[in-house]
Amino acid sequence: MSVSNIFLSDPHDAPTVRISQLYPLLELFSEHEPPVNTLFIMARAPLAGLPGIEVEAQDQLLLVDPPDDATS
Repeated sequence: MSVSNIFLSDPHDAPTVRISQLYPLLELFSEHEPPVNTLFIMARAPLAGLPGIEVEAQDQLLLVDPPDDATS
């Protein structure tokens, strides 16, 4: 059995975190004030599911972070 150290912090000191589902496979993760955003995009190979086309279709998660100076 392994033991892990769990750090418990005061929830009032935690950053403001929001997750908004924009579309079925697109979510926006925001934390802090002013918000720092990350897009979570779930994708599949473009040809997956078309009849007669055999591709190894595995879901892929793409994370998009804007640069720190995106607002300036």
